[in-house]
Amino acid sequence: MKFHQAEAAEKEKERQEKEKERQAEAAEKERQRQHELEQRRQELELAAAEKEKERQFELRKKDEEREFERLKIAAEKEKRAAEREQREYEDAKLAREREQARIAADIAEELEKLKTCSRDGENAH
Repeated sequence: MKFHQAEAAEKEKERQEKEKERQAEAAEKERQRQHELEQRRQELELAAAEKEKERQFELRKKDEEREFERLKIAAEKEKRAAEREQREYEDAKLAREREQARIAADIAEELEKLKTCSRDGENAH
């Protein structure tokens, strides 16, 4: 009977060792699975961060392009305004020159009349 008890004890011991090994293997598999999950989570976070970085870059790029277009339009408006002011200045200058020429012509005509009247007055004496 002692033999059967010793054999049963030995079998129980082997069963417990196998159970410990199975649990150790299961625990190792779980640690590996958790490690793989953590690696995957980190990879996804890194990819998400990279994607966000690219998105922010694209947003900044679009903002810069819009600002460039806004500045370009403003510069074009300023250029047109300056050209218009230059034309107005030149038109006003030309109008002044014409007015001065008209006045000079009127004065010349008046002088000519005075000379003619003066000669006529001298010839009458």
